[in-house]
Amino acid sequence: MVTLGGKALEDAAAYQQELYAFMASLKNFESGGNYQIFGPETKYGRASGAYQFIDDTWGGYKGYKRAADAPKAVQDERAMQLINQYYNGVARQNWGAVAVAWHAGPGRVDDYFAGSLSTGDVNMSTMNYVNGVLAGMGQEGYDFSNRLLMDQASAEVQDAWQVAKQMLDDYGLSELFPEIESYLLKGLSPEAAIGRVKDSDIYKKRFAGMQSRLDNGYNAISPAQYLSQETAIKQLMAEAGFAPGFYDEPEDLAEFIANDVRPEEVRDRIKLAQRAVMDADPLIKAELQERFGIGLDSEADLVSYFLDPDRAVPILEMKSQVGVAELGAATQRAMGTGLTLQTETAQELVRRGYSQREIGERLKGRGGMTQRMLGEGRGISATEVAAAEFGLDSEAVANVRRLRQERQQRGSRTSGAMITQAGVTGLGAVNT
Repeated sequence: MVTLGGKALEDAAAYQQELYAFMASLKNFESGGNYQIFGPETKYGRASGAYQFIDDTWGGYKGYKRAADAPKAVQDERAMQLINQYYNGVARQNWGAVAVAWHAGPGRVDDYFAGSLSTGDVNMSTMNYVNGVLAGMGQEGYDFSNRLLMDQASAEVQDAWQVAKQMLDDYGLSELFPEIESYLLKGLSPEAAIGRVKDSDIYKKRFAGMQSRLDNGYNAISPAQYLSQETAIKQLMAEAGFAPGFYDEPEDLAEFIANDVRPEEVRDRIKLAQRAVMDADPLIKAELQERFGIGLDSEADLVSYFLDPDRAVPILEMKSQVGVAELGAATQRAMGTGLTLQTETAQELVRRGYSQREIGERLKGRGGMTQRMLGEGRGISATEVAAAEFGLDSEAVANVRRLRQERQQRGSRTSGAMITQAGVTGLGAVNT
């Protein structure tokens, strides 16, 4: 048994590559790759099939009268047989000479080497043919040779070809398919073959969030996971009623993925945006503006605050901000406009899980306690009333109890008067 090694093996592989490239270019030049086509009748006979064999040249190969009657594999086999014969014989291992033999017959090869095919209309036709086939080898030979190999590959490789093609179509990267064919032919799986082109600019642009999330310190994800997150986020945006193009463009989705903002968090952010904007009253929006400086130029700006994946505000902090604004607004509705909570107190109430409804019910009608009566040293704030009501601060509890006692004692003696910004009430109006 004779084995090839080193340079001989490399030469054999190079020749095989060139052979397939030549066959593919020849087939493309002759018929556009149509295996059933018939050419016109000529004085030499009628050509047919992908390589346009004249019937005499075809010679009833494997029992088929004409080339076009034979399956693809049989036509490829006969073409390879004849090309090898020309290449290693009359053509002297020169692909241009092989093209001359194919087009004008082996008898014209010597003229080709002698340079005598450069004059005359018929000769120029042959030279144009040769130049066209050679150009096809150089410009598109890689693609053609791989496709011809794929036609002759095992069922397993062809199955992998179909899977890889579908994957690239799903990724929107079908233009990369010619680059992975050679890897599939070497036995790589579709996933491994696609992995070999991850450094291409096309791939990097399509999955722009991948490298960015690594740069940001997050774990790598697969293309399938990337696509799944894209799909889920786009669906959430659509279900929320946002207009197309609002945080659902590829660059937006890449930013969500790069910052590890997963669909579950996007859903939470959308809910916060709905609470703060779509379902919120003006008091809540004003609370967000006054406490946290969240702009009110437009509702879209406010929504963007919660959805922007680049914003360095953790989702838990966003939830706290909305909760504080809601409880501040609920306090104003219960006690009176302008009577709101200090942020720290509201944050503690949010942390303890109190709702707007509970705040409203338990503080309703308590606004009067914040208004100083005539003769009192000072009134108490809405924050102190809330802190006492919900047991947040023992000093506030003591202050509210003392104020109630003082007013009850005073009420048993006199009606008293209440001092407000408008003046003194209960004893007539006195401007202050």
